Amino acid sequence: MTNLTVIENQGKLLVNSREVATMVGKRHDHLIRDVKGYCEILKQSNIPKVGVVDFFVESIYEDSKGEVRPCYLLTRKGCDMVAHKLIGEKGVIFTAIYASRFEEMEKQLSNPLPDFNNPIVAARAWADAMEHKALAESQIKALQPKAEYYDALVERNLLTSIRDTAKEIGVPERKFTQLLIDHGYAYRSNSKGKRLKPYAEYNGTLFEIKEYQSSKGFAGTQLLITVKGRETFRKMLQKAG
Repeated sequence: MTNLTVIENQGKLLVNSREVATMVGKRHDHLIRDVKGYCEILKQSNIPKVGVVDFFVESIYEDSKGEVRPCYLLTRKGCDMVAHKLIGEKGVIFTAIYASRFEEMEKQLSNPLPDFNNPIVAARAWADAMEHKALAESQIKALQPKAEYYDALVERNLLTSIRDTAKEIGVPERKFTQLLIDHGYAYRSNSKGKRLKPYAEYNGTLFEIKEYQSSKGFAGTQLLITVKGRETFRKMLQKAG
């Protein structure tokens, strides 16, 4: 009942309509129908400075059969609108939970805690230490290998592969890939189930797709993970235990 994950995407805090439907005890397709109705009303209202995306963002997900289905990402205003249509205990509980979740996420974004187990964070600390001469020599030596790793990341704009990210956060690559699928961040894009693709709302924020050409002349694309993506997935794994 209390499982509601708030994500940050392009400056907006959002929750998935699938989790909202579970919380309020409504079938997801019924909630989608209701949200579409709200969107139509907002589009026709012509209220100044009020747009549909201030409440609801269209998205997709892959169901258990591998079929792509529609869903919505709700802002806090969108949750308010859904909550106002609920009656009794469900409305009160839903309002209490989503308000708390949004507040928690806002605090995290305004006061992020440094994670010195993260090689990138540790490397930046090493760079600062070298500039200000604030660390003892033994501490600098301990951080230097991670700084070299950071330098290598800088050369490719701090993007890491699925394999390197899995290694960095301490889980097997296959398990990490499956968790990305299970949590709705990515899906298998071909019949053989080998190519992983991000859902549209995460492409460019948590993931980036880069073209490459091998030394033998073969061209292709590679799915890479951003710094923000690595932090998001590390928190996902912490919650998953």
